[in-house]
Amino acid sequence: MQDDRAAIREFVARHVKGHDLSDDQDIFASGYVSSLFVVQIVMFTENTMGVTVSEEDLDLDNFLSISRIHDFVTRKRNALAR
Repeated sequence: MQDDRAAIREFVARHVKGHDLSDDQDIFASGYVSSLFVVQIVMFTENTMGVTVSEEDLDLDNFLSISRIHDFVTRKRNALAR
């Protein structure tokens, strides 16, 4: 099974269509996706990463880059493990 960061990177890559993004690059500022892409990221996070995105989590900062999405998923999983 791929690690989480690789799965997130693959998901984002499918949507930026051949443009290379670093893990820390702002997905939205790049101009390769619209702000509506955050809805797709939330669905991906819930369906593929297995974490629930609550209303309090709907802060764009959680989804700005591959690294931030990964950090968000890690935080949510750690919170569930407690």
